Amino acid sequence: MAAAAKKAEGNDHFRAKRFEDAIASYTEAINLSPDDYTFYSNRSAAYAAIGQWEKAAEDGQTCITKNREWIKGYFRLATAQQNMGQYQAAIDTLTRGKAIANLPQQTRDEIANKVSECRAAIVEQHTQAVIEETQKLLNNNDIPAAYKMVQAGMQKDPNNASLQRLKAQVEPQFEQFERSRKASLSRTELLKEEGDALFKQASFELAIEKYTACLQAEGSTTSPLAIKCLLNRSACHKQLSNFNAVIDDTSYVLEEQPENPKALIRRAQAFEACERYRLALQDVRTALGLGISVIGQQNYGLCTSMQGRLERAIKIDRAQS
Repeated sequence: MAAAAKKAEGNDHFRAKRFEDAIASYTEAINLSPDDYTFYSNRSAAYAAIGQWEKAAEDGQTCITKNREWIKGYFRLATAQQNMGQYQAAIDTLTRGKAIANLPQQTRDEIANKVSECRAAIVEQHTQAVIEETQKLLNNNDIPAAYKMVQAGMQKDPNNASLQRLKAQVEPQFEQFERSRKASLSRTELLKEEGDALFKQASFELAIEKYTACLQAEGSTTSPLAIKCLLNRSACHKQLSNFNAVIDDTSYVLEEQPENPKALIRRAQAFEACERYRLALQDVRTALGLGISVIGQQNYGLCTSMQGRLERAIKIDRAQS
């Protein structure tokens, strides 16, 4: 009874907007009955009212721990997380709360609205970071990086007015930069760029023609430009499932650069597609031997998976022979 009286006293203080007095009363109630989850919920609301979000979050979490089936605790914690800028954490909290059985539709709608608010805030947070980083790049006269940054931002938040204005500022500068850059390129470099543009458009046959023309004009398979063309042409051949051509192009690269990760992995994939498992495994093991810092985490995972698959395929071949 004493704990309930202190809760009622805290509620009176809360309604009168005496939030620090409310916190004191709810704290006394908690000391008298520490397992009553409603006391933590009320104190969380009082902390929220004076902007003490970390304490509001702590009480919200305690409320959930005391009673995982009481949705208000999830709202208390999520509200605090939202106001601390922890938007994804707030979404995760609300998602856990949504799993409570037999929630009224109104409550589900409130959860959906709050999740939408948090998602919008995440986008806005990302957009603001993009704007700030783009401005820094512009100040450093790094026009290509600034253009790339603003383009990435537009993909996530295309209707943002500030981002649209920034794009209008950056785009003419980038176009001028590109005109100047292309004017300085050699014929072979232009052929490669034309191939790259066709590749991005998924025009793989036409891209192959450009890369081949570049290699013929270059008169080499070992120059840095030729290596790039061979790798890019092998990527086109891979898209067209011409795996023998992939093997040819990547083999040229590996003669010059025996530890080129792209060439090793791409040739291994082509060997596997041609059921030349031992050669594929040899390339995979070479790539893995370069280490994760060289080939990257994603490629390391890919090669590890391929290694297991190839070892099994070789074992089956041996059993059948």
